[in-house]
Amino acid sequence: MTDSSAATLPGSAATAPDGRLAVVLGASGAIGAAVAAGLAEAGWTVVTHHRSTAPPPGCGVAAVQADLTDWASTRALAGEVVDRFGPPDLLVNCAGRRDDGLLIAQSPERWTAVLHDNVAMAYHPLRAFLPAMVRRRAGALVQVSSVAGLVASPGQSAYAAAKAAVIALVRTLAVEYGSRGIRFNALAPGFVETPMTADVPTHVRAAIEDRQALPGSVPLTDLTRTVLLLADTPTITGQVLRVDLGLGL
Repeated sequence: MTDSSAATLPGSAATAPDGRLAVVLGASGAIGAAVAAGLAEAGWTVVTHHRSTAPPPGCGVAAVQADLTDWASTRALAGEVVDRFGPPDLLVNCAGRRDDGLLIAQSPERWTAVLHDNVAMAYHPLRAFLPAMVRRRAGALVQVSSVAGLVASPGQSAYAAAKAAVIALVRTLAVEYGSRGIRFNALAPGFVETPMTADVPTHVRAAIEDRQALPGSVPLTDLTRTVLLLADTPTITGQVLRVDLGLGL
C-alpha cells in the first residue's frame, strides 16, 4: 500500500479544549487502542493510525490508514495529518509485529523481515513527522518497544534485535533533537495479554512469569498511565521505562 486516507469519526470535534494533538500509530492493536482511548479521556485531540483494521470508534477525531513499512505511504500519512491538524504535540508509536522461532529454524528472509519491518515502522514515522516538529521546536515521542530489547528472550532473536535497535534510535534522537525542544522516550512492556500474544504457548508464558518479581501480566491501563506520564513530564527524555512486573531483575 502506498497511499493513505483519513476520515473524521462520527460525533468527534476537530480540536480538544487544550488544543494538544496526539497521533497514535498502531491504534488498531490492543495497546494502541488503549493508549488512544486514554489520551482522549485525558483531553487530548487524538488522531489514530491503522494499517488494515480500523481502530475502535470514539477514541479519536480522525483515523488514518497507512503501511508504516512503506516510506511513501508513511510520508503521505504524516503530510495529511500535519496539513489538517498541524504538527503533533505527542507521537505515540505502538506499531510492531513478532514472528517467533529459534534462529536456525527461521529462514534468513523470515528473520530479516521481522527486523526490517519493526525498525522501518519506527524510523519512517520519525522521518516523516520530525521536520514539522523541528520547525515548531516542540513535541514528544513515546515509542512502544519491548522488554525483549533489554533482556534475553529465547525464541525471539529477530524481534529482540529489532526492539533493541528501536531503543537505541530513541536514545540517540533524544540527544540529537533535545536542543530543538523535542523529547524521545521508549516504553518497554513485559508480557501483555493481547491478541498478538495469544499464540504464546502455556509453558513459555509460565517461564516468563517465573522470571518476574511480580505475578501476572501487565495491564493495558498501566501502559496508558505511563504514556501520559511521559507526555506530561518535560524533564524526561532519552529514557526506557520498563513496565514489566520486574522481569529479569
